[in-house]
Amino acid sequence: MVLRDQTPLRPHILEKSLRRLSAGEWLGLLNDRVFFWLDPRRLDQLLAARGNRGRPHDVLTVDTASLVHRHRERIRLSPINSSAALYPGAPPRGLFTFSTIEDYPYAERRRHRPRPAAIAELAVVGGVSDIADHVVSVQRISEADSSLARPAVGRP
Repeated sequence: MVLRDQTPLRPHILEKSLRRLSAGEWLGLLNDRVFFWLDPRRLDQLLAARGNRGRPHDVLTVDTASLVHRHRERIRLSPINSSAALYPGAPPRGLFTFSTIEDYPYAERRRHRPRPAAIAELAVVGGVSDIADHVVSVQRISEADSSLARPAVGRP
């Protein structure tokens, strides 16, 4: 297994986007979470990124309802890709970036965005040690596969 690091993150841009946290504190916060894409198109973008091309990936499809039922208290939602501080003008980020399910401003975000863009990330603080209980499929994706866009299983 290969865990992705924050190689694409640009420290000088990250520092400008942070509010009341150091870059080290932000990276520690990210490293304490396991992240899930809710929209397969975001996963497609990740797999098509320069650093990921030509490498096989095992993609786990998770029953979101099961995951949320078991880990609701540790789930945090983000309106942005929290680790993508790649370009000048990156969205501000800080402790406010992540909200509980109850506190997430979903209705407000839906007024201005299509449903798949209303939540960018679902993260579980402290990880998901029982991930096997929630996996509904595992798919090996290679360079020959063009797109993963498919409907998600379950909803947050």
